[in-house]
Amino acid sequence: MDTDNVFSIDIESLTIDDIETIEEMIGAPIDKLGEPDMPKGKMLRALAFVKARKTDPDATIESVGSMRIAIDTDTVGKSEANAS
Repeated sequence: MDTDNVFSIDIESLTIDDIETIEEMIGAPIDKLGEPDMPKGKMLRALAFVKARKTDPDATIESVGSMRIAIDTDTVGKSEANAS
């Protein structure tokens, strides 16, 4: 797997500026992330953009479109399991 073009992010590492940028880009609050009616592509592109911008100030919303997504299956559903 080409890890140079893979997108993964720790939501808890986002800054207030990051969250504000994401919300502006998607036109909705970030807590809509898990809702079934929220378009996922737009949200993922916004997340990838703020992540890419941390290491590449020249990153654009268009340049992150070819990134692949890496999902850490160890953390998926962790908050739901801890709530039980």
